Amino acid sequence: MEIKSYFDPMELVKDMKEGSRYDACLLDIIMPEMNGIQLGKWIRQINKGVSIIYLTSSREFAFEAFGIHAVDYLEKPIVNERLFFSIDIAYKIFLRQQKQQFSINSKEGIRTLHIKDIMFIENVSRCAVYMLCDGSSVIGICNRSSFEKSVEPLLKCSNLIQCHKSFFVNMSYIRILKANKIVLDNEKEIPMSREKAIVVKQEYLKYMVGNKG
Repeated sequence: MEIKSYFDPMELVKDMKEGSRYDACLLDIIMPEMNGIQLGKWIRQINKGVSIIYLTSSREFAFEAFGIHAVDYLEKPIVNERLFFSIDIAYKIFLRQQKQQFSINSKEGIRTLHIKDIMFIENVSRCAVYMLCDGSSVIGICNRSSFEKSVEPLLKCSNLIQCHKSFFVNMSYIRILKANKIVLDNEKEIPMSREKAIVVKQEYLKYMVGNKG
């Protein structure tokens, strides 16, 4: 394990812009330049898979921390047992993510993708288009069968769920569930059909509970 400490959030921002990646971040809330919630949202845009644990003396932002899928929100003074429990959860998430890689036949050749990097998959002209968290996309070869069949191998080991006949979304990127659409962390709106809405909401609640250990 390698641990790095920062005394200014902008130092972390600078390092991550230059390519540094972390599996878990323990953040304070009250900091100069930006607060911990703002920093957590920024980190999510760069590295969706990182586990975030808040250590703070303020309860004010607890609800917002839940909104960015923080592993835990611990109030100071920190109780060691509670902190270790939260780190254990972060480690389990890390192990699970390491198993979630797969290969697809794209128009450019065989590509290996990590499921945590996929925000959603869209069926476009019989091709599965994988939209990634960095803004890029990978276009699969045309489906000889159905869209559902082409995505089926991913569903056994991922957070993907079908919300519409033409869309699968990664539940870890969901910010808001509405009656007929899903709003993702990057503000992208994905349609949700009426017949799939109940299942999506049920599975999303299970996912949220599961990520809390």
